[in-house]
Amino acid sequence: MRPLTDIELELLLEQHQRSAAAGDADMLQMADVDLRACRLAGRDLRRVAFSDAELSGCDLRGAMLGGARLARVRAVQADLTGSSLFEASLADVDLSGAKLDDADLSAGELHRANLTDATLARAALTKATIIDCVLDNAILREARGLRLLVLRGSMRNVDVSGAEFGHAIFRAVDLEGTDLSRAARQGLVLPG
Repeated sequence: MRPLTDIELELLLEQHQRSAAAGDADMLQMADVDLRACRLAGRDLRRVAFSDAELSGCDLRGAMLGGARLARVRAVQADLTGSSLFEASLADVDLSGAKLDDADLSAGELHRANLTDATLARAALTKATIIDCVLDNAILREARGLRLLVLRGSMRNVDVSGAEFGHAIFRAVDLEGTDLSRAARQGLVLPG
């Protein structure tokens, strides 16, 4: 994994933005890069694919990651407050301790993600799919998860107070210590 300098990163992102503006932008591949503690707050990172990357401690507040792909990414304690991950795909991602308050993960897909101790207060999770993920001790206070699908995984001791899970499905999820009675859950399905 090689670290990118601020200048290298800036040049890559500028080139991608110019291509996008011209209407011929392919997915920008950011593979095997170390961007630990980088500052990408408010940046347009749509159509960027991070794979085998290190993003721990990154400042991604308000970043636009709609349609982005993250695979085998370590983003421990990254700050994604207010970021847009609409229709993003995250697989084998470590977001433990990350801040995703007010983030939009609507219609996104999370597979084998670790969100232990992450905060997702007021996050939009409408029509998101979460499969084989760990959200133990996470904070989903006032999150909106209408038609959310959660399959296999662990959500132990999660704070869901004021969250809205209308017509959501939780199947084969360990909810030990999570009090769903503190969330609005009209039409919630909790099959074994």
